[in-house]
Amino acid sequence: MGAEQSSSRSNGAAGKNAAAPRKTCYYEVMGLDRSATDDEIRKAYKRKALELHPDRNINDVENSTRKFAEVQTAYEILSDPQERAWYDSHREAILSGDDGGGGGGGGGGAPSNMNITTADEVYALMGRFSSAVRFDDSPNGFFATLDVFFGKLAAEETAACEWDALEPVSYPPFGSSTDDYDAVARPFYNAWSAFSTRKSFSWCDRYRLSDA
Repeated sequence: MGAEQSSSRSNGAAGKNAAAPRKTCYYEVMGLDRSATDDEIRKAYKRKALELHPDRNINDVENSTRKFAEVQTAYEILSDPQERAWYDSHREAILSGDDGGGGGGGGGGAPSNMNITTADEVYALMGRFSSAVRFDDSPNGFFATLDVFFGKLAAEETAACEWDALEPVSYPPFGSSTDDYDAVARPFYNAWSAFSTRKSFSWCDRYRLSDA
């Protein structure tokens, strides 16, 4: 069993490494200038999410899923002031591949600086919600916060599936305050209520080591 898993990962990794795209600046992923404001970042994310979401690209699911995951990761970094400041100061090193991400190892399927969502982050997210949270689509509002959070989880699942050469699972977005219940909310709850992670210990270990 171990040999079969190792062989599967090696074969999957070889295929992904052969077609691995060059690293792209998060600003380019979002179609933004480096001087973009928070509002411009939010609007660019909504535009890109609408354009690239796999559910809207049924004839090119694999490619749109990969690009959508990149947009989710880019928005998560650029919409957070501290994360954005760190990215700006390390941007050249990251783009050149000298980011300490351990990219020389096996498997692909995700940005080398993708962080795994931890239990502490989930608890912290839950603690953020109170009567003071705006029930709207502002960057720190209820809908935008959860849309980004679940988008990141979905991107991690896609990367984990690619790492272990598994069929990727498409998870619907959380959506916005103006989305229709039957078109967006119902598919979201139906999919996520049956959620079961595809993250293997080997995939998690890879990204934990890259953060060391």
